[in-house]
Amino acid sequence: DAYLIAAGQPLMRLTAVGQIVAAVGLVLGAAQRGAGATRTVMLVDVGTAAAVLLPGGWLGALWLKGGLFGAWLAMLAWIVVHAAIMAWLFQRGAWLRVRI
Repeated sequence: DAYLIAAGQPLMRLTAVGQIVAAVGLVLGAAQRGAGATRTVMLVDVGTAAAVLLPGGWLGALWLKGGLFGAWLAMLAWIVVHAAIMAWLFQRGAWLRVRI
């Protein structure tokens, strides 16, 4: 269907941009979780979703009238914020001292 293709193309491009950043966040979070820093990773996961993804999706899709693209921009913003925090936590190294 031509409408779906037209609607999906910009979303796939946006998703492609975020894939490498998302992979960084996921890998660094998994490394910390594997070392036992499960609470910290969970708080970042839930906190960034609550602070960035949910309000950003509402803001981008509804308030700014960005529709589906606005919601996906919010997802990209969440991916970037999540990965940045995971990178900062990983670099800080507190996860190396977690006692299990």
